[in-house]
Order: sequence, then structure tokens, then C-alpha cells
Amino acid sequence: MEKERQLRVEFPHFNVKFDEDEDKYVFHPDDPNKGWVSILGEPGAFWYENKIDLSGYSLQEKTIYPRAVICQENQGYVNSDERPPIAPSTTDIAQGTLIAWDFISSIPIDIEDIWVQAIAGNLGPYFGIGGFLGGSDEWTALQYGRFRHYIANQTLSGMSNNPLVCVVDNTFGSMQPTASDVLYCYRMVMFDAVPTKKNAAVFCPPMRLVIPSDIGTEDDLEYMMRLKRSYELANQQ
Repeated sequence: MEKERQLRVEFPHFNVKFDEDEDKYVFHPDDPNKGWVSILGEPGAFWYENKIDLSGYSLQEKTIYPRAVICQENQGYVNSDERPPIAPSTTDIAQGTLIAWDFISSIPIDIEDIWVQAIAGNLGPYFGIGGFLGGSDEWTALQYGRFRHYIANQTLSGMSNNPLVCVVDNTFGSMQPTASDVLYCYRMVMFDAVPTKKNAAVFCPPMRLVIPSDIGTEDDLEYMMRLKRSYELANQQ
């Protein structure tokens, strides 16, 4: 390999609270949404998109060989009931449930389509993205995926700011070399029910994904075949 590079993508923090009048989660009025978007107007589903520009390498006909994906977060996921501290609180976000996905893909992902897959037929959040059985995606197109499931910390339920506990943390993806000129990066966060208390607020910390990678030059035929495959994947959408 000719070079080593640390590719990275940044995602801002995410701060929402439950609005009693609208009966859904909304972006916290004291904290702008910083680019997060509500998915199809759903009461508890949000997403954020960013990109890693590889056009400079593409112009030089270089191939990117990712070696790993390192997730960096400087704080925890926190549930707050935002009530005056008159009595011990019993915080609640959908009975303490938060689900988060992270994706890095060589082709654009339709997050709204993924959301429809996630809730279609009462399947819940378990679906076939990443080339698993039950989905129609080509597994090599998704370089990296991560699924996390958080619940309320019952041990610390007397705190007004209650750190959530991660009970499921799974990764998937092909980590295949790519000759694409951009990597598409996404975060999706959802709450799987409406909270039983109408004062819930949730904070998700900023996140950075670091991708240690090798940069190299392939033989002409191999490189052309990789470009052809990228074109085929992009046109499957």
C-alpha cells in the first residue's frame, strides 16, 4: 500500500423532548437541531446525513481499503425528566428505550425507506438491511453498520439526569475496498413507544467515526471491475 490515512466523519449531538401539546418528540427548544431531521413526521424517529469526500483519491484512480471503524463519543446517552427536583424522579422515555443505527455506505441510502421497512408488518426494528436474509440489499454496498439498544438505568432512577444503559451493541457490514468518490454516512435514532410520562427529554452525544485506511493503486483490470461493480450497485437503487 502507498499511504495510510485516517478518514473520519462527524455527527452533532441530538437533543429532544416530549411535547405534550403535539404528543410527540420535538427538537429541544433550548438547543437547535443542528441538521437532524424528523423521519416522515413520525413522533419518535430522527436521522442525520453526512459524507466523506474521496473525490481526490478517485481522480488519482486510487482504491480505499478500510481496516476498521472506530466510534468516538465524549459523553453518555442521557434521559432527563426536566422536573423541579422536589421529589425523587422516575424518568421515562418510552419505558427507557432508545434505538440507534449508524451506517457507512458507498451508495446513497434512503433512510425513509429503511424506516418503512423497520415498521412494516409489525417487524419492529429488525430487518434485512446490510444483506441479511429478509432484505433485498447487496451486502457489499454497506461498508459499516452498527445497531445499539439503550434502556433506562433502573439502579439510578432517582436521578433527574439518568444515563441510559446499552444492552445490545451489534456491528455488521462488508468493509470492502471502494473506488467510490464519496462515502455516505448516516445516523438514525428512534424511540419505540410514546413515553408514559409527558416530560421526557433525551440527549445523544456527538459522535465521530474514524476509519483507518490504506490507499493503494490496483491493476487496471481489477480497478475497472471495481468501478463497474460500484456502478451496478448505485443503479440497483
